[in-house]
Amino acid sequence: MAGRSLVIAFGVAMFWADTRLDADVQDDINKELLATVQLLDEAFVARDAKTIRKFAAPNHISIASRYQFFNLDDQLKTLSKLKLSSNKSGPKKVIWISADVALVTYEAKLVGTYAGKRIDSRVRVLTTWVRRDRKWIEISYQETALNESSN
Repeated sequence: MAGRSLVIAFGVAMFWADTRLDADVQDDINKELLATVQLLDEAFVARDAKTIRKFAAPNHISIASRYQFFNLDDQLKTLSKLKLSSNKSGPKKVIWISADVALVTYEAKLVGTYAGKRIDSRVRVLTTWVRRDRKWIEISYQETALNESSN
C-alpha cells in the first residue's frame, strides 16, 4: 500500500511540475507578445515606419472610425497624417486561439490628429497576432470609439 501511495504521489508531483512548467512558459510567451504590442503602439506614436514594418504583416488590416486600410503599404503611405501625442492603454488581455495565434484586447486613450482632425478619444482595441519564425506579427487592428460614460 505504501508503494502504491508513493507511485500516486510521484505521478501527481510530476503532473503538477509539468503544469507549472507550462504555466511559466505561457507567462513568458504572454510577456513577449505584450512587449511586442507595446513596441508597435510606440512605433505608431513615433511614426516609425521601419518598426511598424517589422511587427505588422504586409496584408495587415487596420480599421478605425477615421480610416480603413487593407494592406500595410497603403497605411504607411498616410502615416505622416497621423500625429499621436499619446496612446495610453489600460491592461491588456490575451485570448489564445492556438499556440501561435492570439487576440489582444484593451482600452486606450488616444490624443492627437489624423489628417488634421482631432482624434482624442477612448477606444476599445482588438488586435490579432500570429507567431511566425518565433516572431510576433500583427495581422489586424480594429478600434471602436467608446463613449466617455462607457465602462
